[in-house]
Amino acid sequence: MKRLFLILIPLYLSGCGDNVAILTKNELKNTFNSDTHAQFSTYRFNGTARLSIDGTAALNVAGPGIGNGKDRGKWWLEGNRFCIHWQKALKGRARCANLSFDGERPQTENQRQKFAVRELNTGLKIGSFTITSR
Repeated sequence: MKRLFLILIPLYLSGCGDNVAILTKNELKNTFNSDTHAQFSTYRFNGTARLSIDGTAALNVAGPGIGNGKDRGKWWLEGNRFCIHWQKALKGRARCANLSFDGERPQTENQRQKFAVRELNTGLKIGSFTITSR
């Protein structure tokens, strides 16, 4: 058992070793400064989300055990964290995460922006999304 633990620890830590830059408070404000439509994926689900400038959100998701796959909620920024609270999804609990660019930083406003969603404590990538329109 001890050997298995010693083998697994480096594998786990290698996932934490991503030397990524978390978006700052100002970068988040600039990213979500207008109504935003995005495609997202996690290890279990994928779908689309609409984030309105007034803080409301709509979700259309596909995955195991989803039912009709539609939900409504609220989103907000807390410092350099993106937070969301769906009525049904994520067990109806508010969740916050850090965001980082997934790949190259966009060079122009019109270029599609791709982001990695990162767990707050470990920095591990738990999903990704691409802004498809504003």
